[in-house]
Amino acid sequence: MIKSVKPEAIVYLPMGRLGNDSLINWAYRQQIPLFMPFPLIQSRKEWLDVNKPMGGGTLNARIVVPEIDGGMTPLCISTQNASHSGYLLYTSEPERIDAFMEQFERYMRLKTKSNSEKKSPLPILNLPAKMPYWHPAWR
Repeated sequence: MIKSVKPEAIVYLPMGRLGNDSLINWAYRQQIPLFMPFPLIQSRKEWLDVNKPMGGGTLNARIVVPEIDGGMTPLCISTQNASHSGYLLYTSEPERIDAFMEQFERYMRLKTKSNSEKKSPLPILNLPAKMPYWHPAWR
């Protein structure tokens, strides 16, 4: 079904893989970006607690596996909190949704820009062997 729609982008709230390799490869060949923000199955209080890290299963299913499939922007956009009735409901995190939408819009605008208008960072991953990273030349 997704192939017949011919999307310009895919926003997938992951819990593991989007689909099988043929779907991922098709999206890659069609140059369809895959954005993967995620809802977190933790309360906001637990999420912000620096002494309680994200669980390994959540980290794997929500971030690692989707990135292997080529997904971008693994940002938490909602948490699960108790309602007044005591039911657990997803609650949006507005500042995180705004951050995701800003990244999404900036990425999508790249399609309309000419290459001369695009800016790309050039990361330097190696330091010269005889100059330690704390050397003043690196400041």
